[in-house]
Amino acid sequence: MVADIKAGIAKRRADKKFLLAKDNNKTVGFVIASKVENEAREIKALYILKEYQNSGIGRELMKWALNWLNSENNEVILEVVSTNKPAINFYKSLGFKKNRDLPTPSKEEAPDYLPMPHIEMVRKPASIK
Repeated sequence: MVADIKAGIAKRRADKKFLLAKDNNKTVGFVIASKVENEAREIKALYILKEYQNSGIGRELMKWALNWLNSENNEVILEVVSTNKPAINFYKSLGFKKNRDLPTPSKEEAPDYLPMPHIEMVRKPASIK
């Protein structure tokens, strides 16, 4: 089953976009992208309901986000849990590469955060080989 994809703007801000994937009236996934001036272009979040994973929805959401971020001319970064091999392989298939391990915040720094090791991945622009 292929979900219909509908665009929306998070908080009506031009520097962040939120795209929903829907199957009829059911939201089945989303992507959040950000391109704030003087900051890295970034995929803030990508989520697909488990029963819709591996159906091409995540790839379509990412293609839309990378296009909006003008990734052919700009570097794009994202963070992912370092043990989430399926997600890492998915991002690699889109041209992302591991850039670095990220420090895990302490409970004092982020009391509501479940400490899990994360990595930063980067997708270089096509003009940089």
